[in-house]
Amino acid sequence: MLYLAALRSIHLEGSAFGAYYHRLVKRGLKKGSALMAVMRKMLAVAAHVLKTGEEFDPQKVSVGAAAR
Repeated sequence: MLYLAALRSIHLEGSAFGAYYHRLVKRGLKKGSALMAVMRKMLAVAAHVLKTGEEFDPQKVSVGAAAR
């Protein structure tokens, strides 16, 4: 289920997870490994949203890109 969600999100226009995936691939990560990283990121975001009760903020998905 998570695999399919990640696979779909990387192909969506304007998706924060898609931008994260493409940044990882551009950096040299293999596509399969980048997809696994997206799945892990999705789990981390979901756990944070459930734990804190915050609304999902796509800007927080790729915070590392803004700092570079």
